[in-house]
Amino acid sequence: MKKEREMTRKAVYIASTNELSGKSAVTIALALLAKQAGEKVGYFKPIGLASAVSEKGESFDEDVQTMKNILSLSVSDEQICPFTLRKDEFLEDLESLSKVNCIEKVTNFYREAAEEKDIMLIEGASSLSNGSFFGCSVPKLAVQFNAEILLVETLKEGLVVDDVLQARDYCAKWEAKLLGVVLNRVPRNKTVKVAQVIKPLLEKNGINVLGLIPEDSIISALTVEEIYAVIGGKILAGKEGMDRTVQTVLIGAMT
Repeated sequence: MKKEREMTRKAVYIASTNELSGKSAVTIALALLAKQAGEKVGYFKPIGLASAVSEKGESFDEDVQTMKNILSLSVSDEQICPFTLRKDEFLEDLESLSKVNCIEKVTNFYREAAEEKDIMLIEGASSLSNGSFFGCSVPKLAVQFNAEILLVETLKEGLVVDDVLQARDYCAKWEAKLLGVVLNRVPRNKTVKVAQVIKPLLEKNGINVLGLIPEDSIISALTVEEIYAVIGGKILAGKEGMDRTVQTVLIGAMT
């Protein structure tokens, strides 16, 4: 199948080796910066994860909705996110996808999304290998779209070096271009170590370290409503404060 080499001037595939690395936040930041620079920005997420349910009872990926609003995209979710997997029924979804020509469907939708765009931001799934089951891993699609891969990684001491170098080798297998890595949620008491030890080590191995983002407890904090939705329980008082963020937790017991 012909690669998408003439579709857009620049395509960046934001990916990571592990989930919850901050891909969506980095994607939003890049989109806003590109818009401010006067660029026509497009968005695409080949594989989404159902994280909410609409009033019609349909599952959808909230990240996709957010990007549609930010970029004022008047398209259906499927046009920019061809496959949305349900977290609790993941294997069932994979079984049905195995019967579909997924790479062709993804490529066709990407071609439409990239029309008349200066920059395409492509958001990856949980890891580089997600989608391999039906031929849609990040490196394979990056080559198909002629996109450069930008890794967003959270700091896990020295393990982040192993993860990034393994990702480099995985991308090389597909001849995918690795733009570099952004190290996210760096604890403030470890910024010096990251800058003086981890960053030089990655660069010594041919990895461009494009940014270090310090950890921010406010950004990472959940609201009372979000916690309640997951763990359940009973609200005894203070219902008017459900939208407040929780940064510390105190667990008590009653006798």
